[in-house]
Amino acid sequence: MKKLLLLFVFSLSLYSVKAQIPPAPGLRFSYDDAGNQTKRYYKTNMNQKKSATPKLLADQFTTYPNPTDGITNLKWEKEVSGLVQKIELVGYTTPYYREIPFTDTDLAVEINLSNQIRGVYFVQFSLKDGTVVTKKLIKN
Repeated sequence: MKKLLLLFVFSLSLYSVKAQIPPAPGLRFSYDDAGNQTKRYYKTNMNQKKSATPKLLADQFTTYPNPTDGITNLKWEKEVSGLVQKIELVGYTTPYYREIPFTDTDLAVEINLSNQIRGVYFVQFSLKDGTVVTKKLIKN
């Protein structure tokens, strides 16, 4: 009897712990009584707390003017200046790759795309912690 009572209390504690864990985001399905799928939807976890950081990391990097005909400015904020390790310009619609030179004290770099063909390019800011921030750049 004591074992049965202990098992019952343990199962209640597991149920209460399970009730506190929010469901993971993912694809969900609903079925009717015959087993046919009636509904398909993606469930997000909207109850997650927002980050306390004032700005997203991607918002601290800008490219302007965009779209461009030639000269483009790559700019990043002072808070991330010590984190930038490498800047790369990669062609998306064109086979192009170039590493952009800069110094640790720079907060902006100017690049000239006037000799490049029209298309879409990606500017990739590689940070020292391994994070890569990508910005799309359009050349007219």
